[in-house]
Amino acid sequence: MTENRLPKHIADLCGILESTPATYGRATLPRCHVPRSPLTTRDNGDGSFTVTYFDRDIGHMVRAKMPDRDAQHWIATTTNGDVKRCFSETHARNWIIENSY
Repeated sequence: MTENRLPKHIADLCGILESTPATYGRATLPRCHVPRSPLTTRDNGDGSFTVTYFDRDIGHMVRAKMPDRDAQHWIATTTNGDVKRCFSETHARNWIIENSY
């Protein structure tokens, strides 16, 4: 008995996962490779965060200690020396990414 199988390069283009033999009654699926994001935010342990891009520091952010009248509770700095008060952690991280170069 012959099996009708697609060539591997065509199956990869179509996104078809090949079935694997059953193990203890359950089919095991092949692991998909999930690429790691080049952008990471690392907690420094003292309340500050470092934003890195491809393992290179591009900025730092910290929660403001004193409440601001405009409710800007995060202070973001780039490695270039730019400083900005931001409304949220996401806003601070996005501002660092935009102004890192």
